[in-house]
Amino acid sequence: MKIHQFQEVTVTAETAINSYSNGDNRCCSFIEAGDSFALSFDYETLDKLAELVEQLQQIKIDLVESKQRQLRRETLQLAAHTTTQVMLPEFSRVIDF
Repeated sequence: MKIHQFQEVTVTAETAINSYSNGDNRCCSFIEAGDSFALSFDYETLDKLAELVEQLQQIKIDLVESKQRQLRRETLQLAAHTTTQVMLPEFSRVIDF
């Protein structure tokens, strides 16, 4: 019998990341608020580790591009607002808001 399990681990800015040896394996663990998750690789699974690194690099690229799109949208929204000029009678100069 094979049992498949899916678990999503959300890494946040507060997540501690550590690596250590476990026999012939090297492990990478994620620890936060008493919860932990570990990935373990041995010499034979180096190709899978390389594949994981490639996927993480793509996730980074996707997140950066998403943030850039968000910042561009917000910048365009801000640029769409016009500056309002108000002349206060007690001052002889124009103040931009």
